[in-house]
Amino acid sequence: MPDSSVEIDDEDWSLAISGGIPERITALRSALPALRSLLAESWTPDTAYPGSVNPLDWSDRDPQGQCGVSSIWLAEELASKYSITSTFCRGSLILGDDRSSGIQDHCWLEIAAESSEELVLDLTCSQVRGFGREIVFDSKTDLDQAHIHYDSQDRVDISDFPNNPVWPRYQRLLLNIKTKKAPVTSDSLLCSSAARDRSHRPAPAPHSKSLTQSFD
Repeated sequence: MPDSSVEIDDEDWSLAISGGIPERITALRSALPALRSLLAESWTPDTAYPGSVNPLDWSDRDPQGQCGVSSIWLAEELASKYSITSTFCRGSLILGDDRSSGIQDHCWLEIAAESSEELVLDLTCSQVRGFGREIVFDSKTDLDQAHIHYDSQDRVDISDFPNNPVWPRYQRLLLNIKTKKAPVTSDSLLCSSAARDRSHRPAPAPHSKSLTQSFD
């Protein structure tokens, strides 16, 4: 099992803050295995989407139903550690041309790169049986060419979530992560999205909206 205390190198953090988008993306890419490991060790039935898991059959590090809370936490990490703005997306993840081979209700992040290409970031993609990957961090073009289709139905600004039903589960995830005492979380564990200064984030796109529904 991966070590929950795995650290992100201070040099990577410094580079992420001081460099441009390509440098920050590179630093983030190297940190993703540690971020994913920390998340996986912090998932519990209480942080999963209601009804998506049976607590009696729960297995440690099971990503089922964890995509919503994980994506919110990851968006906060990107903003605070790497000065990277991301968009929370909800929709479907489909493998190949068969829409039954995937997840119809899924959450992930998208990041606008300097090339104007959208990058998909998904740390719970292993919910899809047979996918064989725990991390997706690729351009939408490359994913489409590989017949991995992320189709968003809703694009949501993270600031909309404190009043959403997902928020209590996200707070439980934060507490779980805090108990791991992993350096990767740092001060972000003690901050809520409602209180954080979001002046560095752009306003939601016209089709973004404040949602009253809960997500995985």
